[in-house]
Amino acid sequence: MLIGDLTVRPDERVLAGPNGSASVEPLVMALLLELASRADTLVTRPELFTSLWGSLAIGDDNLNRLVAALRRTLKDVGVTSLGIKTVPASGYSLRLERHPSRNGADADVRQAISEARDSWRLSLPQPDHLRLSLLEHAAQLSPEDPEVFSHLALLHRHAAEYTEAADASRHVRSCEMAARRALDFDPANVRAATALVSVAPLYGRWFEATRRLSELCAIAPDDPVPQNDLSVVEMATGRIHAAKLRRDRLIAADSLAAQFQYKSVYQHWSVGDLVRMDHVADSAMQLWPLHPAVWAARLWTFAYTGRFAAAWALLAQPRPPGISEPLCAFLRQVVAAVMNDRQTAQDEAAVAATAFASGGSAHAVAALLALGMFSRTDDAFAVARRYYLQDGNRPVPVQPQAGHPTLNEQHRRLTQILFTPACAHMRPDPRFPGLCHSIGLTEFWERSGLTPDFMR
Repeated sequence: MLIGDLTVRPDERVLAGPNGSASVEPLVMALLLELASRADTLVTRPELFTSLWGSLAIGDDNLNRLVAALRRTLKDVGVTSLGIKTVPASGYSLRLERHPSRNGADADVRQAISEARDSWRLSLPQPDHLRLSLLEHAAQLSPEDPEVFSHLALLHRHAAEYTEAADASRHVRSCEMAARRALDFDPANVRAATALVSVAPLYGRWFEATRRLSELCAIAPDDPVPQNDLSVVEMATGRIHAAKLRRDRLIAADSLAAQFQYKSVYQHWSVGDLVRMDHVADSAMQLWPLHPAVWAARLWTFAYTGRFAAAWALLAQPRPPGISEPLCAFLRQVVAAVMNDRQTAQDEAAVAATAFASGGSAHAVAALLALGMFSRTDDAFAVARRYYLQDGNRPVPVQPQAGHPTLNEQHRRLTQILFTPACAHMRPDPRFPGLCHSIGLTEFWERSGLTPDFMR
């Protein structure tokens, strides 16, 4: 990873600059990566304590020492493009100082686009402030480059989903502006057009999104961006085999994109190809062990295939950033209940799941997955109605609350979960057609002429 004139090699714990390279201790590297993930924004001291030490009680001097060590290392290796600003009594901000590049403006622009492309492929469920900052600088250097603005639109679209509520509208507006600027210079730019399609929640827009994304895929059949988004819509509307076929082609073209892999795990699971599911999941865990979506996919597929000891061992390891301790505690209760095979424990876990769902979208999805393990159909329908229709005494909030887990595709009410094995107990129930009608899926199937797999 390149940040200004600093080269970061996290696996080796090495920082390199114009004057050479230096090894740093693991917590110093972790501090840099946390600050870089939110470049040019304030990261509070409590947030840093949680990120670096979890729930351990750690004194201020420990964080102060790490900040001092990072500043000293940056100076030693001759980095002048980065500075760590102290916000008194609040926290720190990694600031990118703009100096004339040794490699020229064109190299800076190409580097920013390359970094943005990698960010999209990794798809961590958080705004990528660093790459956004690099792209904003590239836009100043090359104000008529549609590729810069299309990537800027994609990263703002991603940030709009995972940022705090106060910043969501700003990212939506920035996405729209960047996409329209890219299309002004290149009307055929499918990445900018895809960002415009998907920046608004897909829930309820099934027909419009499918039509427009299909058009973009026809224009640029080899571009992964519209293909990826169309696969998401296909999965969310119950067309699992079509979604899987499209994602298989994406993986064949780019086997090292994390966001293709974790989605592929669920698709192989849903079509019953458990051998390939395991191959994809295990490979993804080795490549991205702390990616929250990869971790969650491996955990649930372990649990649903009876490998409870493996699921329990995964829960005993350090959890990925964004996976909250309340979520882990709930998952431990669920796995323990199915491991022990005691009716009382499963009853208690089912009650916990219905209550847990009230915390937000990721909690509701986890609750549906848990209730599927116990085949609690009545409870699952109650949670689904609270989640998708805001119906019942404890509707699931649409906007994520503070401390909500940051899991991919679980901040907006997508419906993939309904068509996985976790909800197989719900689909034959006479209440399922009514749920699909209320969500708008029935209208989509009738209007588009497309039939979900479970109705064939």
